[in-house]
Amino acid sequence: MASAAVLQGREKQLASVPQAQKTERLQWVHDMRSAFSPAAMLTEEGSINQEFFKPTKVVMVDDKKWGDHERDLLYQALEKHGVGNWREISEQYLPKWDDQAIRIKASRLMGSQSLARYIGWKGNRAAVDAERAVNKAIGDRTGCWKAGVLVEDDAGSVKKALNKLACKAKFGLPDMALNMHVGARVTALHVAQLPAPSLSCTALAKVNRSNKQTPRNACKPTVALAQAASTTDVQEKPENQPSSSAMPPFHLAFPVSDLKQTKSFYGSLLGCPEGRSAAGWVDYNLFGHQIVCHQVKGYNAKASANAVDGDPVPVPHFGLALSVQQFHDLADRVKQADVQFVIQPHLRFKGQPGEQWTMFFKDPSGNALEFKAMTTPENLFAKYYVS
Repeated sequence: MASAAVLQGREKQLASVPQAQKTERLQWVHDMRSAFSPAAMLTEEGSINQEFFKPTKVVMVDDKKWGDHERDLLYQALEKHGVGNWREISEQYLPKWDDQAIRIKASRLMGSQSLARYIGWKGNRAAVDAERAVNKAIGDRTGCWKAGVLVEDDAGSVKKALNKLACKAKFGLPDMALNMHVGARVTALHVAQLPAPSLSCTALAKVNRSNKQTPRNACKPTVALAQAASTTDVQEKPENQPSSSAMPPFHLAFPVSDLKQTKSFYGSLLGCPEGRSAAGWVDYNLFGHQIVCHQVKGYNAKASANAVDGDPVPVPHFGLALSVQQFHDLADRVKQADVQFVIQPHLRFKGQPGEQWTMFFKDPSGNALEFKAMTTPENLFAKYYVS
């Protein structure tokens, strides 16, 4: 701060300035203020308006309210777009809500904290409510129902309960703890996410055999249960009727360089339910087929290429033949995850018996995957020469 002596000295200097010069200086200051200051900052006389610098009271108004209308829209969106397509749901149904908020609301609606096993699943209001009812029943039984959702614990109680539920459904046993007959209320989704039948399933089969109630091939691999199940019932097909449920699950083991990245890719992105695991490997249910990822230090897949309908197809590769709807749903999910395609989703062999949608991309270890969808599914194994 300036001393009293300094201030007095300045006052004397100002007093010695001629009045005309003072007026000229004041006018210059006034002109500069007028030219470069907001109008509200100055008074009518040109002096500083102190009210301009006082903070304005800001009232934040959040017009986002989650109610019955928004819940109804989410039901509709899940039926059209399915679990995981949050961006489309936000854009078309709930534009005020971001992807994360919609995922949380969907989690509440379906009664499951984790939606990984539901990725790609679609269902109407009744189907969504049925999933929630099953999840709540399992949560109540295992003590894993927390804050309105089923929460998986470290002991694997939820997975064990689902496995037991699927086995009881297969053998037609009532589940009194769930107060329901599980043979009439197990969805294909719950069954499909499970590993192959455990000892508990075998034990149930023995119980039934003692009662002479065991159907032939009752303890088939869980994938067979999934393929035979509808969204509402688990039913045994007549033995003389051809069925995809008779097809054994395929097994494929391959190397990967990093298990953490692998789990994120196959578990989160592709939505494959995780099965057994150890320090150096993990297996997954890939649409009912078992794949096992073995960690190999320093591994980096290198593939050659072979021309197929003009595309440099990476070889070796593996994948699945999906339905057309499943194909496009998966393609959208891969795009949203910013995974780089080796070959973009497109239609090849147009007009030929083998006409199909196809796409190629790689996992984090460089292993090439192809997912395809035949426009005429029965032509998957058609025999003809491709020119």
